[in-house]
Amino acid sequence: MFLTEALGIAPDALGLWGASAGGHLAALAGLLGNRERLPGEGDVHGDVSVRAVAEAYGPTDMTASAPPPKLATLPGLSGPSWSDRFLGGAPDELPEIAEAASPLHHVRPDAPPFQICHGTTDDLVSWRHSWNLHTALVAAGVESELYLLDDYRHGFINAARRGDLEADDLLDGGRLAAEGAAAARRYGDATGNGHDADFGFGDVASFFARRLPAPHRKGITLANTEIPLY
Repeated sequence: MFLTEALGIAPDALGLWGASAGGHLAALAGLLGNRERLPGEGDVHGDVSVRAVAEAYGPTDMTASAPPPKLATLPGLSGPSWSDRFLGGAPDELPEIAEAASPLHHVRPDAPPFQICHGTTDDLVSWRHSWNLHTALVAAGVESELYLLDDYRHGFINAARRGDLEADDLLDGGRLAAEGAAAARRYGDATGNGHDADFGFGDVASFFARRLPAPHRKGITLANTEIPLY
């Protein structure tokens, strides 16, 4: 029995949603889930492809050429960067590992639709990570929508004071839930011509509702609110 069957999950209706490190993993799983086999992987049975990915302010490029994080003012993180700790060394010393860990380097035309959001004043992970992933997806012919939230910092989708970092000058934990829909610029193609829009948890729910098979929609809980996917 596959894990999806054991958990009562419909394998043809997998949608992934994550923020920050979770956004990185959601993007990576979404882009790799439809591969028959990954390097070094044994026999794989069943379909683990993903139908849709909603990703918020996650690092999409772990290579040496990626926009670096600004962590100088964060207490307790004066040592190796987050990417060095994640990869086990500097990206320029581990180029193959860094590329393998980068969603940006796994974009293919058969990728699932993406919804991406990022704050324009994020000093932990530059909004360029999201912009570069969005433009690469669109260039490959993949459906992608990017929301850049004006003057929002890192963590705005996460609950307040529940992350690994407790730096008020760098994080906006809980802000989207507290303030509701935020002013943003929405980009739906690679031209760079966005338009003014609002972004809130309802937009995440609507994204999944449009892309998951109707018989399997039950609803999701966003900001302690149950939103039906109809």
